[in-house]
Amino acid sequence: MDQSEAKDAAAAIVAPGTVAGDGTATESTVADASSFGLPFILNYWKEFDLESARTSLDEQGLKIAENQEASTKNRRKLAESTRGGEHQEPTEASGVD
Repeated sequence: MDQSEAKDAAAAIVAPGTVAGDGTATESTVADASSFGLPFILNYWKEFDLESARTSLDEQGLKIAENQEASTKNRRKLAESTRGGEHQEPTEASGVD
């Protein structure tokens, strides 16, 4: 990676709280980040701990998929029970005209 690429990569890393209201990096933030260089980038990714983040996100994804599957099954069961004649009409209140 040459110096120019290192500066571009550093500019892509934005510190928390240095983002404009629309979610983009401010000009001063990009200028500050580009001065950090390659050592900053390497240290950032070491501290980020991608493996533990990946493990956590994989677990969350599996839970979401299981919940979606259970939801789909319950929705089908409800549809069958209302379609299959198991649905009972509400009874009239006794003694009220």
